[in-house]
Amino acid sequence: MQTVLDQRICNLTLVVERVYDPFNASAIIRTAEAFGLNNISFINSGKAFDPVKEITISADKWIEIKEFSTSTHCYNHLDENGFTQLPTLPPSPRCLKGSMLIANFEDISPKFPLAIWFGNERDGLTADTLKLFESAITIPMTGFSQSINLSNSVALLMYHFSSIYRQTKRIGDLSSATKKEKFASFLLQDIENSKEIMHEVLLRNQKNQ
Repeated sequence: MQTVLDQRICNLTLVVERVYDPFNASAIIRTAEAFGLNNISFINSGKAFDPVKEITISADKWIEIKEFSTSTHCYNHLDENGFTQLPTLPPSPRCLKGSMLIANFEDISPKFPLAIWFGNERDGLTADTLKLFESAITIPMTGFSQSINLSNSVALLMYHFSSIYRQTKRIGDLSSATKKEKFASFLLQDIENSKEIMHEVLLRNQKNQ
């Protein structure tokens, strides 16, 4: 558990706007946790997200999931915390290319902390959300379909950018205080009947005082 915490990354995160399929959302959580991300964000327009346990295989217990009602709220939150933010677009986006600088994800030199934005499976990022950005990244494709699954896109980009980050910082970037807090939280989630045990311990301490 301590080894996992030592490699946790908070300077790389992802944002997913209005994902339709809870199975896809759950796969994204599982992928993000596997690559050591500390947190991810969902924009759900007021609809609470409920992960599919069979897909996350408990990954939702080990990663912080933030939810926002609007893209602007999420964007401002990340901006206030110093994040460079990049939206993703398909190779031939329907939006006007002339109004946005679009680059192959492998051709950019990322600045951390970094947040990568993804749209939903059907429409991608909304036009209103794209107005928040001046540049975007895309995954080049050479097949007829010009499309890959949302969770696969997340896996590819998270592997790429987390690898770059770890090349300069071999371990994770959580503070010692945060590691201690998360270690305690992880233990509580990992131990069966942990709440009942804690309640019993507190009662015993009160009786001994």
